[in-house]
Order: sequence, then structure tokens, then C-alpha cells
Amino acid sequence: MFASLSLVSLALLGCGEEPPPPQIDPALAALEDPAPTGPEGRAIAVSVPLTGPSAALGQLALDGVRLAVPPGLQVVAIDEQQGDPVPQALADERVVGVVAHVTEVGAERWAGGWAATDLAVVMAAPATVPDVPRVLAGADRHVRCASAFLGRGRTLIVHDGTAESTNVSNAAERVLGGRSQGIRVIDPRLMANEASRVRAAGPDWIVYTGSPASGGNLLRALRQLGGDAQFLGVGLYDPRFVAAAGEPGEGALVTSQDRPAVDEQVVQRWRSEHRTEPATVALNAYDAARLLVEAWATAEVPDRAQLRSAVKARLRQVEVSGAAGAMKLDDEGVVEPAWCTAFRVRGGALALDGVARVIGHKVETVDLAAERAALQALRAAPPGTTTAEGQADPPPQAPPSP
Repeated sequence: MFASLSLVSLALLGCGEEPPPPQIDPALAALEDPAPTGPEGRAIAVSVPLTGPSAALGQLALDGVRLAVPPGLQVVAIDEQQGDPVPQALADERVVGVVAHVTEVGAERWAGGWAATDLAVVMAAPATVPDVPRVLAGADRHVRCASAFLGRGRTLIVHDGTAESTNVSNAAERVLGGRSQGIRVIDPRLMANEASRVRAAGPDWIVYTGSPASGGNLLRALRQLGGDAQFLGVGLYDPRFVAAAGEPGEGALVTSQDRPAVDEQVVQRWRSEHRTEPATVALNAYDAARLLVEAWATAEVPDRAQLRSAVKARLRQVEVSGAAGAMKLDDEGVVEPAWCTAFRVRGGALALDGVARVIGHKVETVDLAAERAALQALRAAPPGTTTAEGQADPPPQAPPSP
């Protein structure tokens, strides 16, 4: 690790004379870095909305990052509602990495600027931006993960024509292959007619990828027409779906690509600090920050001027434990494993129904209780030893000086 350079002054001492002032080589003086060393002089920036309609989400993400960073490492909040966050982060010399965005709008507007910088950036938003790592799965992985909750039978893919729903539907068509009856685009303004057409296709399952409200309205209309196909809303974990579907929505499945709370220690720390259960947006930001902290703590930095680029390069190599357990970035910059959570409408509310993950080409449902027990056993193992699940965490390392 890089250590601070100290200057050696040469004093010529004469017999019985006062020593002259120290003489410092100007070339050595230029190497002296007046900035603080150690974690106290470094920071993780958080680019989220802190004003406006999404301010509550931004604050949750900010709190999630604060939970993830070690003592001394600062957290710098950037309100992306007030302008482009990229130059703000670049101008702050303390910043070694950025947790960026919690909304698709923010990611689409600003995230493209991060790729051209030397900053390590991890997005916590449900969006795909080329060359910017992210903790959430994206359309293809989300659909693959959600397919773990589909039963047997013919499947009709339905969406409402938006660009995002078209993208997810196309991903579903690729994933389901021969099981799919094709893709049906509906007009939300003509829901009764559209529901009749969907019912006439005779699917066993409807995979819906449009907006939560139109999905709820479609399901309500289907049930009123006597349609009994099972319903899976990919990405429809949203109270607007439940409100629109009403009582006919009972039993429907919806999914979220947010990361689940597997690590009970993270959950307990959040409860202790906030007196609530951890929100998914906070857990996403927590995991993004954990990757950045590990990259910063283990980067080989030959020169202070190269600290940011060294952390960015190291980010693609680290593996660390987050709220959802062990994780790393794959070749596409997406955290692996990718997770999804299924919820079933019960009594007019969304209740947890199951959890699944994607590791490489493998898709599997996960027993959360067993996963949590395995993580606790791994953590309880002596440092440097192994359990049936793998390598225990090594002893904590001191943070680097850059």
C-alpha cells in the first residue's frame, strides 16, 4: 500500500554556531501531498435525489451507504436534482468512488457521464447503462430469475407498448423460448377489449411486463370475464398494481429485482439505527458501497494521482459480502449473483412468496432461512478456516493510506 512520503532535512552544524534554516530539495517538496492520509481524507459520494418527489428514496440510499462504510471514511451526498452530479464528484478530491442513482430517470439522465471518468461507480438504480457497473440485474437476468416462479403450461407475454416494457418482453421471449405463445401488446385505454383478446388466446400463464397500474387493470378485467390464467408481473412489485387490481388481484405473483436481506447482521444494524426494517433501496445502495469500499481498501496505488483509476480497475476484481451475501461483478459489470424476489397478493397486500438468484447460466430458488444459517456458520468459523460452504472471512485489514 502507498505510504506518505516524509522529507529529510539536512542541516549543516558549525562549531558553536546557530544551525542554518533547513534546506529542502524542491524536487522532494513537490512530492509532498498536503491532503490528509488514511480514511479520514477519503470519501464515497452518493448521487441521488435529495429534493423533489424521490427524495425519500435518495435518503434511504444515503443511509444504506453510511451503514456500509468503515469509520473515518466519509460519505458525500450529492443531490442530483440540483444539476449534473458528475463534475461535482470529480471536483471533490476526497471522493474515491460513487454510489449512483436510485431511479431510472436519474440513471438515464446522468449515468452516461460516469463512464468517461476515472471514478469507480456502481449504480443502485434499475437501469442498464453501458460501461457502468450495477447491483441490479437488468431485464434479461431479471426475467431469467423470475422464470423460477413460473409453473408449467403455455405462457403469453403481454405489455403496454412502452420502451421499457418492450425491452423486458423481448427478454422474456428469449428466456421462455418454446413455452411462449408470443408477445401481445395491449392498449391500456381499451382494457375490456384487450382482456377479451388475451383470454381468447387460452394461456395457462400471463407474464406481464408493463406498468403496475395497467397490469392491475388488465388482471381485474380478465377475472371479470372469467379468465383464470395465472399471472406473473415481472417488476410489478408496486402498491399501484394492488390498488388497480383490487380483489380480483388476489393470488397474483409479482417480482422485484431488488436484493434481499440475507445477512442478519446488516438487518440488525439497520434496525438498531433506524428502528425500522431495511428498505430494499437501502440494501441496494449498501451492496454498491461495499463493493467500492473493498476496491478502495485493496487497490494497489503506486501514486496518489492514480488512486481513483486504481480503485476503478480494482472494482472489477473484488469479491465481498453484502446484504445478500457474497457478491462480485461479472464480465458485464453486473453483480453476481443476480437476485429477484417474488410477492403474492394476499388480503390486499404484497406478501413475500419466494426468492431466486441467477449465477452464470444457473437459475435457482433459494431457501432464505437456510441461506441465512449458512452465512452465520461461515462467519462463526475461525478466521482463515473453511466450512462446508467455503472460505471464512479473513481477519480485518487496516485501510490503506491513500
